[in-house]
Amino acid sequence: MKLSLLKYLVITSSMLLVACSTTVKNVIVSTELQMVSNNAYQQKQAELMVTDQRLAKHIVQITKDNIVTEGSKRYFAQQALKDIITRSLTNGFKTSSLQLQPNATTKIEIVIDKAIINVVEDLVKYTANNEIVLRVIAKNNHETLTKTFKRIGTSNGPFNADMAVLERDFNQKLTKLLTDIIQNNALQEFINQKNTTLVTPYTG
Repeated sequence: MKLSLLKYLVITSSMLLVACSTTVKNVIVSTELQMVSNNAYQQKQAELMVTDQRLAKHIVQITKDNIVTEGSKRYFAQQALKDIITRSLTNGFKTSSLQLQPNATTKIEIVIDKAIINVVEDLVKYTANNEIVLRVIAKNNHETLTKTFKRIGTSNGPFNADMAVLERDFNQKLTKLLTDIIQNNALQEFINQKNTTLVTPYTG
């Protein structure tokens, strides 16, 4: 009886240790754009492209005492960030009456310049700095519109960072940023204008 109980305790303890040592493998990036159907883009056509120009593709980097080493932890999104953004923007633009068509005369390129959560941990607390920078380049046969959209933020707490909190903050910022892009007046005016030849490039 005692031997069986001891064996049970050893197995249970081992399972708990394995569970506690399991590390988070991915950051769950999810953007739910809360938009109602509207006619902002007046059924105009455009081709949408998203490119990721970040040298490093991870979303979260955790360092000790702000020193980057080989032991620093890095976490990636569950799938390519450009695919997540493409899906969200496709739905958002369609809701705003933009017809997305391959090879359309008007091109909308979304460039991911930054998308990172830098976390610095020490013995008693952590600080997380979020920065997302997306560049929008819209082109037609006559002109180009370029605009940069940026969201930054800082959070902190005791001991080690909670990945769920980091995910929530990042997703909220990314969702707001994508909404800002779709609802941007300069972009809407650029897409909706008539295709007439202009001498001065449209800068918004």
